[in-house]
Amino acid sequence: MIESPASAFARLAVRARTGGFPDEARSLAVDGITDCIGCLFAGAAQPVAQKIATIIARGDEPHGSLVAPCPVIGGYTTPADAALFGATLAHALDYDDVNYPGLTHPSTIIVPALLAASSFAPHLTGRNMITGYICGVELLGKIGAVLNPQLFERGWHPTPTLGPPTVAFAVAGLLGLPQAQTVNALGIAVSASAGLRANFGTMTKPLHAGQASRAGLVAVILAREGFTASPDAIEHAFGYFSLFGSGPVDPVALASPGCPLEILTDRGLEIKPYPACAAGQPAIEAAIELHAMVNGRHIDHIVVRTGEPTMLAMIHDRPADPLQGKFSLPFCVAAGLARGDVRIDTFSDSGIADPAIVSLIDRITVEVDDARRLDYYFGVDITVILSDGKRLHRQVPRARGTVARRLPDEDLHRKFRDCALQSVDEERATELFVAFRALDSTVEVARLAALVAG
Repeated sequence: MIESPASAFARLAVRARTGGFPDEARSLAVDGITDCIGCLFAGAAQPVAQKIATIIARGDEPHGSLVAPCPVIGGYTTPADAALFGATLAHALDYDDVNYPGLTHPSTIIVPALLAASSFAPHLTGRNMITGYICGVELLGKIGAVLNPQLFERGWHPTPTLGPPTVAFAVAGLLGLPQAQTVNALGIAVSASAGLRANFGTMTKPLHAGQASRAGLVAVILAREGFTASPDAIEHAFGYFSLFGSGPVDPVALASPGCPLEILTDRGLEIKPYPACAAGQPAIEAAIELHAMVNGRHIDHIVVRTGEPTMLAMIHDRPADPLQGKFSLPFCVAAGLARGDVRIDTFSDSGIADPAIVSLIDRITVEVDDARRLDYYFGVDITVILSDGKRLHRQVPRARGTVARRLPDEDLHRKFRDCALQSVDEERATELFVAFRALDSTVEVARLAALVAG
């Protein structure tokens, strides 16, 4: 008899606490967690941060009426609200990492929940946090491979749809939850899954991440208190896979989690070099390379050829505001060509209105490339035709930031610094980076959560 998916994953978490994960996996986890903290501080400077702060429970001291008060930027709140707040901020700029089977942002939903969980388990260490993180990425990639691309193509936003069970499994791994409680947590979490791609380019998209993080953490809190759920809520005829999938799921597909370990695959974790939608990353890279090749000469026309999945995500042709710019392929290409780099300030009111960028948008044609029709790595070919008829061409089949094209430490540090300096000074940015780069140690997660809160 084939074991249920929830039970198989729960056993993986038990094995991980005794046997651990390979050093390379743990090193990649440190990259992802550190990168997420930088993205969180960049998001703290965005309007969405102030708006979401108005709806969460707040306190100035670590006591009072709050249940297991948890430190967050600006004070204390409940663990559930800390996860909601942190994940919304971390996703606010769409600068956070990606898992490709899931077409989802793993760190932005997992990390805030792991930090929040430390408020009711203060003894946990950075090593425990890494174990929980790898567990979460594992479940995300495996269920994402089962449900995508159909889930994405039908209009669901995978981050809040796959996110609740991902976060629940990550927190269960952090806490060392018993197998039966882990199964219940996953059953509770899948009932909180949902989110629409129609909200791309609005504040609701980062809210999706916050909702997923909160739901996954709450599922674990409830399971620890004896709250029950169907043990086959994932594979049941009226369960998670049946409702979000496109047909029956082969149970063998999820019978052996950890084989291979998702975070070690070249699709498991991609850290973004540019603050825009994952579907725009290869195009931005190609455009930046073409900027140097153009070398100031006049551009007559630009032809961008890519697959249908890129167009499904990049839904805005002419962005009306910075958030829409992150989901506009013409804007991202024009910005890379005009400026030779794409940074946080590219997606600002002045960036959206930059005449050099706007004039290039008018000269861009986007075509669907039959060879990339189903390319969910969002590969792109860009041809620039100069006024003298000369043609310049760049092709990027897969963006930087994957395991195979892992960002070097100096690039990770530069990105973290750029993000953190949106909200804190140089000294604090350095303190945070050093602390999280040393995560694989006995440092207490509660201390890290307090450091983030400041």
